[in-house]
Amino acid sequence: MRKDVNLLIFNAQSLANLMHSVYLAIFQKESLESILQCTKETMERRQYELYTR
Repeated sequence: MRKDVNLLIFNAQSLANLMHSVYLAIFQKESLESILQCTKETMERRQYELYTR
């Protein structure tokens, strides 16, 4: 049960990160490649944290 809740939180955070990346790319004119790379690294770090708890 706890693992399911953690996974749900992880997925929600990942979606929020992706939405924020799209916002930055559109409205802040940031490089989409650099934003997505940063998002990918963040998601990988969170996934590692989730499975090592």
